[in-house]
Amino acid sequence: MHTPPRLHTLLLSLPLLAAVAGCTSVDEGERAVKLKWGKAIEVVEPGMHWNIAPGLDYKKISMRRETFDAEASAVSSDQQRVDTSVTVNYQVEASSVLEVYTSIGPDTVKWERELRPKIMDAVKSTTAHYTVYELISKRDEVKNEIENAVIEAVPPTFTINSVQLTNFTFSQAYNDAIEAKQVAEQAALRAKNELAKNQTEVKKLEQQAEAERNAAVVRAEGEAKALEIRGKAWAEYVELLGPDGVAASLRQQEIEKWDGRAPQTVAGGNTSLMLPSGGGN
Repeated sequence: MHTPPRLHTLLLSLPLLAAVAGCTSVDEGERAVKLKWGKAIEVVEPGMHWNIAPGLDYKKISMRRETFDAEASAVSSDQQRVDTSVTVNYQVEASSVLEVYTSIGPDTVKWERELRPKIMDAVKSTTAHYTVYELISKRDEVKNEIENAVIEAVPPTFTINSVQLTNFTFSQAYNDAIEAKQVAEQAALRAKNELAKNQTEVKKLEQQAEAERNAAVVRAEGEAKALEIRGKAWAEYVELLGPDGVAASLRQQEIEKWDGRAPQTVAGGNTSLMLPSGGGN
């Protein structure tokens, strides 16, 4: 009996199709739990694995890094409410794949559900050791302590790659108090700057007044010295010429200053004579 070509090709392909259908491919970044009639018996590495035997199956588990965000509310050591936001990066420990599968399962949502309470408790207990001011001023220290606390709290079946401290959120009352404090500090700074400015102006005026006083003293001392010198010179002059000589000298000075016109008034005794200032008949 002659077999049609298409049917012949199909018959030849059946073993290959059966082989492909009976294989499980495990990618890099994965492991697979080998099951025999539903019982986990071993973990297999990436590659192609046959599952053509009756009751044989494979369940894949991700070995890649998983991430989830969480927020924990706690009370600081100075009795302020603090909401702490963290981002956790983790993955299954390679040697614990079988244990994770049998105790939790391959679903990453269940992993997160298992880890979240432990991580939140670690964050809360760490936050409670610090005041609000210290949470801000010692952020790196707080972050390291939270990461260490999370690593200790998480079971060894998982590896914590990192814990990122993303934010602190404080109560509205505390935020209002901080804002009021900042406003008060700014007002105090403005007052301080204004006072410093006024003090500078006062000092400048004092320096100016001091300079003027010093200049006046110098002028007065100069004038006094000049008077002293003139007085001394006059005394020496009088002593040198004598009374008659001084009188003659004064008359000589008056003659030198005379403009050639006769005086209009001549005083003598108890009478004064008015002389004409110009010619006439």
